[in-house]
Amino acid sequence: MKKKRLNKIEKKETVASSATVNLNRAIIIAALFLLTSLTALSLYLWQPVWLFPIEELTTPEPLAIITPPLVEEICLDCKVHPLSGQLMEESETHGRPWALMIDNYVGARPSVGLSAATLVYEAPVEGGVTRLMAIFKAQDLPAEIGPIRSARPYFLKWAQELGATYVHVGGSEEALVLAKNLGLNDVNEFYQGAYFWRSKNRPAPHNILTSKEKLDSYRQDLKLDEEDFSLLKQNYFTPYQFEDLPATEISSSSLVKVKYSEGYNVSWHYSPETNTYQRYLENSPHQEADGSLIVVDNLVFPVRAFKVIDDDLRLALIPQNSGTALLCQNGVCNWGNWKQNNSSERWRFYKKDESEFVFKPGKTWISIISRLEDVQY
Repeated sequence: MKKKRLNKIEKKETVASSATVNLNRAIIIAALFLLTSLTALSLYLWQPVWLFPIEELTTPEPLAIITPPLVEEICLDCKVHPLSGQLMEESETHGRPWALMIDNYVGARPSVGLSAATLVYEAPVEGGVTRLMAIFKAQDLPAEIGPIRSARPYFLKWAQELGATYVHVGGSEEALVLAKNLGLNDVNEFYQGAYFWRSKNRPAPHNILTSKEKLDSYRQDLKLDEEDFSLLKQNYFTPYQFEDLPATEISSSSLVKVKYSEGYNVSWHYSPETNTYQRYLENSPHQEADGSLIVVDNLVFPVRAFKVIDDDLRLALIPQNSGTALLCQNGVCNWGNWKQNNSSERWRFYKKDESEFVFKPGKTWISIISRLEDVQY
């Protein structure tokens, strides 16, 4: 009996001992968990350097500054230039324009600087060849211009209508007599050769060029740059009417053909995207030496009669006070009229209803034709 009692006691003690061990183990585990949690919390709160090293600071990329589109400034002092109808600083509307005779002979091409002209007159001369007179605003001369060719009376009269300084290389006998009336505003290479040069890359006599630098120096040398075109035009020059109106008619004349003679036939291709006309010579774009193309805003085709006046087949215009003219802009061509009350007055152009033709601001090309059928559109 005693032995059985001892066994029961031992069993109770073993159970008690085991429970104590389990309790102690649970306490230790709980204590370790609590300690770990407190340690983790303290590390998170205080973030020691050895555990959380500070990253090296870098300068952030600057943000791109987006500037809004500039609102076009209103030029309070701007005036309409009488040659182009474009608004510009008043100082840029001063000074006589330049009128340069440009060689259009097939063997003289390509031209230089013609695409920069504000106004161009095109007309036949002897032998079916056409010649050009390019009009430049006083400040708009290109770096090089040419080839420069000889004067003809009707071109010279058109230059006089503008009060322009006329630049040429010799000319017909009648033209040279008229040129003397221009005084210092006649620049003839025969007598003012210092303001021209002969290119070695072109065949004579189609190799004479001039430049902005040389012509500006001509006026400076003779103190002609002090002239004010705004005063000059009161006596010599009546500006055309200009207005920048959107096209109101559907483009109906996308191609205008002008018949002169073989090698000189012209066509003008209208672009609705740019609302301009590009010039073609015998079905190829009229391209200058530097690759520039001839693009204009207005086309005018006055019908004028010519007569042969000498054995060299030089031409003269038969005197007229009025006639027919085809007027093209915004992709639309309409027949109208031209009038000129006297030889010193500028040509003026009118629509069929007798209202004056209003030009689009920009560049204008006037091609003189002999017959109505010489132009098709």
